[in-house]
Amino acid sequence: MNHRILRTTVWLMWLCMQVTSSDSMAGCRSRTAERIGGDLARVFRRQAEAFADLNVRAKDCALDQSAAVPQEQVKKLAALDDDVDAAIEAMNEAIDEGCVSDQGPYEGSPGFHLFRVLAGGLASENALVRWNVLERIHWLCEGRELLPDSASPACKSEVEAAALGILVDDCDPANRRRALEILANNYATADAERALEEIAATAKNDAEKSLAQLALSHLRALKD
Repeated sequence: MNHRILRTTVWLMWLCMQVTSSDSMAGCRSRTAERIGGDLARVFRRQAEAFADLNVRAKDCALDQSAAVPQEQVKKLAALDDDVDAAIEAMNEAIDEGCVSDQGPYEGSPGFHLFRVLAGGLASENALVRWNVLERIHWLCEGRELLPDSASPACKSEVEAAALGILVDDCDPANRRRALEILANNYATADAERALEEIAATAKNDAEKSLAQLALSHLRALKD
């Protein structure tokens, strides 16, 4: 009799574990690295668009407190801040609960998809949106506290790629200047050297030429 009770107890424990595991897997199906990284990126892109609507280039992703902003827009920006917090919390929960791994290859991580979707905003037709997207990519890498662990080692190359993309595809002077400022702030690697050399040699804009030369001097100092 005792053996029967023991077998029944073990079977019930096994069944409970299977149900729990099944529930956990079901809860994880919608929380993929692509989904949660992309969700956070889409909120950042909406923030960039909101700043562009205000005709603002928000350095460090912060609105100048002296700027006159309609109350409706203030509420919109505050709501977007809440959306960022919610997306970050969702990402951290998915990692903590094992739905996604933050220890595997970068290409399969939430951070990889975060940067892929966010960088898509650099193709916007609005120059202000492109500026604010670039600034968010840079800001994420500068602070890093919002990044999952797997994205931190790769963030410098993500910033460099975004800045180079601006230099190749963007004709807006302010956007190009910001991209060069970022590269000159120790984000340039050998991947940027050729583009910087061309700008330093041929740019008609003195500010662009000077920033390209500065970025090159920092890059070459690292080689020595």
